[in-house]
Amino acid sequence: MRNITNLLLCMAMIALLNSGNAAASSISLSPLQAQYGVTLESGGQGAVTFPIIGGAVQIKVPALASTVLALTTPSGTTVHNGGASGGPIEFQFTPVNADPDALGPQQDSWLISLPSAQPGEYTLEITDASYAGQLLPVSVRHLETSLRTGASVGSGQSAHKVGKPVVVAAFVFDGTNPVPDATVTASMTMADGTPVASVTLKDDGITPDITLGDGNYVALLIPNTKGIAAVRINIRGKTTTGHPYHANQGAFISVENADELMLSGEFQDRGVDIDGDGLFDELQLQFGYLGRFDQASYGLQVILEASN
Repeated sequence: MRNITNLLLCMAMIALLNSGNAAASSISLSPLQAQYGVTLESGGQGAVTFPIIGGAVQIKVPALASTVLALTTPSGTTVHNGGASGGPIEFQFTPVNADPDALGPQQDSWLISLPSAQPGEYTLEITDASYAGQLLPVSVRHLETSLRTGASVGSGQSAHKVGKPVVVAAFVFDGTNPVPDATVTASMTMADGTPVASVTLKDDGITPDITLGDGNYVALLIPNTKGIAAVRINIRGKTTTGHPYHANQGAFISVENADELMLSGEFQDRGVDIDGDGLFDELQLQFGYLGRFDQASYGLQVILEASN
């Protein structure tokens, strides 16, 4: 009986994976881009270190015109936004509402442009007492690399269910060639900051992945409460020239209470001798379940196999 239950659960999982990969086939890939969070301490200072693989790079920081930014290159040179513009590293400040036709909310921001960045690790230091204790996002975008990443999370705009697996897929390519040796992880966090789960995505051809080494990394995350959940995917690896790279992708999903019966895989059975002849006349089964079973119709098929 346990094998039957496991078979039913596996069949449901295969159907879910097929639908998830169908959605993933239409995903678009983008150049390497990673976002970091920099917490400014009580004195208004914070720093972050990140890899750059070279070429044209842009670093964006939402901050005031008075914020002091200092970027240290792999060679040890430090350049800050108070220096002269027009060098190999340029700082440009854009005030809020600079573009009256822009959609969505705007904010003061700094853009650091590196037309031809040296590969290696860079450190950005941020100083501004007005941001003390706050978290500032720093985005790093490569403009000329052939590396491309993308992601697919769940079933798009439709609501997901508590306790049901969400298919998370990441795609890593160098031009048209899949990158099979990246390290990919994903985490799910509810809107209130409560962590739900984390997992490593694999491209090993073992379920839930489909094909070994095709650049598609897949795993499952299971939401355990309703609400809005954020899924963050981190992608790390090394280029063919040995330079470390980092990119991340993300998505928000809506999670609702389960509205159907789901077997948990646990059950108890008991034989009943009605007429007292020492033989079982009935077999009573009690199945473990998840979901709001009292508000959903359901059926259960049981197959009995004799000892012969």
